[in-house]
Amino acid sequence: MTTRSDKKNKPKKLAPEISDEEEARIQAGIAQDPDNQEWTEEDFKRARPAREVVPEIVEAYEKGELRVRGPIDLIEMHDSDNGLKKAGRE
Repeated sequence: MTTRSDKKNKPKKLAPEISDEEEARIQAGIAQDPDNQEWTEEDFKRARPAREVVPEIVEAYEKGELRVRGPIDLIEMHDSDNGLKKAGRE
């Protein structure tokens, strides 16, 4: 049986090497999507761990109680007493 601590100790898989042509295609796609722009250095400096921002969602994920149905405002968690409930920022 694999435990959570076993998963944490596994070496991470590296992304496969891609060609310059494939990288150019990916970058062009990023540039064309105004709703999902590439992060800047400032974005990375402001970023916070999910556990700080939405701890109830992280806890539900770790317990296997999370259902993702779209954007973060539509995430539902299973509540054993009351069925499903919304979680996250509205």
